[in-house]
Amino acid sequence: MAQLISIANQKGGVGKTHVTFNLAVGLTRKEKKVLVVDMDPQFNITDWSFCGDIPDSLNRTQASESHAESLFDLQEVSPVPSEHGFDILLGSKHLNAVQKLDMDALYDFKDAIFKCRDQYDFILFDIPPTLGNLQIAPLLSSNFVVVPTTLELDSFSKMQDIISTIDSTKSRYNPNLNLLGILINGGGKVLDINAQYFYDQTIEYAGDSLFSTRWHNNAKGRQARTLSLSVLDHAKGDLIARQIKDTVNELLERVNDHG
Repeated sequence: MAQLISIANQKGGVGKTHVTFNLAVGLTRKEKKVLVVDMDPQFNITDWSFCGDIPDSLNRTQASESHAESLFDLQEVSPVPSEHGFDILLGSKHLNAVQKLDMDALYDFKDAIFKCRDQYDFILFDIPPTLGNLQIAPLLSSNFVVVPTTLELDSFSKMQDIISTIDSTKSRYNPNLNLLGILINGGGKVLDINAQYFYDQTIEYAGDSLFSTRWHNNAKGRQARTLSLSVLDHAKGDLIARQIKDTVNELLERVNDHG
């Protein structure tokens, strides 16, 4: 039965999609069956999943059983194989309408995604930063949350906000929800004074929740994003590829430790 993991922060630009995409690829390399659910109306991970060229047969402008918004209607969904080894439920602009739905629709989402659990080892939710149904529905359904963050003031503040949201969701709606870890995504080999300050602050705040490996923001990683490629394919021998592999291994260990 799948472990459901939300990749979340209440700040844009911290690399949630980058993290979700590369964790999904990394887990498939570990022979795990992975489903990615694109909860973002900008559907970037959907584009990346097909190297920026979504097939005409998968019309992202029309709601269908292959789109994430179908989960809110309790429809039978049909995930689509990506070009990177994982399956995906596509994002689309229609997800914006989900923000207007009532609480019953969020539990419909949970019931629908639970029907997929036996088919996968991991289900990863790539969710937008704005607090609302597109963030709450995955949190209601997930076992774990991974929080990507960068070494900036606003990111540090929003990281604390999403932790508060996780705690509130756990206490009120989903007692099975746990913070799997905080992942620092950014900075080079050498940090400037400002980044070093927030690195130290994040270590102090996160404690044991912090993943041991920081993902560097380097040229190879940026090129991979531009080309809609995974870092593990585009930069096999690069430092960032090793960092992603280390994080995948640590993620698996943390999930196993939770039993």
